[in-house]
Amino acid sequence: MSKFNLANILTTLRILLILPFAYFLLQNNFLIAGILIIVATLLDYENWLTKKVGDELAFKNMYDKIADIIIITAAILLVVYI
Repeated sequence: MSKFNLANILTTLRILLILPFAYFLLQNNFLIAGILIIVATLLDYENWLTKKVGDELAFKNMYDKIADIIIITAAILLVVYI
């Protein structure tokens, strides 16, 4: 199975959403920052999709956990900074 499947693309998108989230949060535009973090959270439901389809890979599981840690750490640090 290729490492470039839908689940990995969605996980990468979750990580990439951190940058605009941080920008809008630092610009005190809490509405857009909130929408971005909600979208990133909803994209995490691809875990459910991959388990239902039976497409679980060790790389995907590790990559998803790293994405979760990065998103949570960034959100906490930015909220504390503000």
